[in-house]
Amino acid sequence: YLEDTCSDFSFWTNVKAINHNVDVMVSPDSTYNVQDIIKNNDLQSKIIIPNVQKLIDNILDGLIITDLKKLVMTISSAVVTYILNQLLTNTDPKVRQVAESHDWYIFPVINPDGFVYTHTTDRAWRKTRVSHGDTCVGADPNRNWGYHYNEGGANNDPCSNNYCGPEAFSEPSMKSLSEFISTIGESLEGYISFHSYSQIFTFVIWYTVGLKAIDALAQRYGTEYRIDIASGGSPDWIKGSFGTRITYTYELRDTGENGFLLPAEQILPTTEETFDSFITIFQEWSVV
Repeated sequence: YLEDTCSDFSFWTNVKAINHNVDVMVSPDSTYNVQDIIKNNDLQSKIIIPNVQKLIDNILDGLIITDLKKLVMTISSAVVTYILNQLLTNTDPKVRQVAESHDWYIFPVINPDGFVYTHTTDRAWRKTRVSHGDTCVGADPNRNWGYHYNEGGANNDPCSNNYCGPEAFSEPSMKSLSEFISTIGESLEGYISFHSYSQIFTFVIWYTVGLKAIDALAQRYGTEYRIDIASGGSPDWIKGSFGTRITYTYELRDTGENGFLLPAEQILPTTEETFDSFITIFQEWSVV
């Protein structure tokens, strides 16, 4: 109810079922209102990040390199960039076999306007920057795909972080990506998407390969992921449209302690362990 009706709360994780935990960011002006809701409904709560702005400021201070254009990189784009570099430069025979056995199409950022906006204006921004004539701007890229569009978890409120847009592929970046994928869809072997956060590995089918992938991910640093089933996003559209065999989504570190604001010291470990898992997926698929 709050997710649909109150703009003072930003739900960092989705409400999936009764008695499931959710992470919610609350504006300072709404603190007492939230405390009343928790008390009146006898809800359990815990403050994970006391001051989100302070954490953002600390991250920005730690990641400024040489100029104001290089502020902060979200963990998903960092992982994709690391994978790209490893596919090009890693000399391990296992990596070379995977890298040289496929044609790769790699997109480190698929919501460029939103990505820039997180650097310049709002670090917690999660939507596109398209105006549809409403008070609020943008739609959720993950819910704008034309497969089971506007079902389960989507929202028709333009001010919600889960707003699916006025129609499927209303967002130019999603439409452009889908049109490009359509040109290679019939020969597409795999599609892997990276998001944050939750440490979840989601799939459409092929549970066994998923188990091996999260086992490989845990080997380096002991990071534990759980398996979940995905629905309604880009992997489902690709699976439903082209029957693509390999369709997985990573929800990267962490489980909520820092949420979307992953500390700089966790970036490299996250990229390394994810790459271990990534290579395992394609090794396993080569024998399926």
